[in-house]
Amino acid sequence: MRSLTRLLSVLCLLAAAVPAAFGHTAGEEMAKSANAFLGSLNDAQRAKASFKFDDAERTHWIFVPAVRLGLPIKEMNPGQRHFAQAILSDYATKC
Repeated sequence: MRSLTRLLSVLCLLAAAVPAAFGHTAGEEMAKSANAFLGSLNDAQRAKASFKFDDAERTHWIFVPAVRLGLPIKEMNPGQRHFAQAILSDYATKC
């Protein structure tokens, strides 16, 4: 019984140490991708792509054709599209 308790204790410690071994979190990866995307934009594009946290447009998600604010993908160059897709990829794999 005592050895089982020790084994479970060791396994719990190892399980707790695994996330620390990777050295970063999903949020940090997503922030890095978002900062790379924003860094690739010029000032006008950055103004279109960014919203304040309390802006109503930030949560205006609809999936039907409509007029939307923001920076359309068609206005991005291939490098900027790559960074935008990296954000979505990070989100899809981490959530």
